[in-house]
Amino acid sequence: MKRLNNVKDWFRWEKGFTKPFESRSEYYNEEILPEDISKDETERILNKAADEIVKRRLTVPAIFILESCRPLNFIGSQALIALEPFIQAIFSIPDYRKFALIIENDENIKKFVEIIEIKNQEQKISKISI
Repeated sequence: MKRLNNVKDWFRWEKGFTKPFESRSEYYNEEILPEDISKDETERILNKAADEIVKRRLTVPAIFILESCRPLNFIGSQALIALEPFIQAIFSIPDYRKFALIIENDENIKKFVEIIEIKNQEQKISKISI
């Protein structure tokens, strides 16, 4: 129902009645640069994304895509930023823009792949010990 309200807010804004997504307006007006994201926050966001990838058993496709598209990571990051309004209208993902800015850097892609591999190994070990 929350997503539906956001879409309704968007249509009301189009007609000039209210601003869209008033409850998250500070997020949308916030200008974020890659330099503004701390190392701790980068680690937290990458760990959170890696947890979701491993939980959904998408480790191999994720690593394949990240490794094969590494030369184009800046273009992919900009595509994520361009698609942000559409994604945010459907899903509520607060760290979406920060993740898009984090993956601009090659070092962060390498770190992300390592975190995914470590979490995948941890998951395998925990299944074996059970």
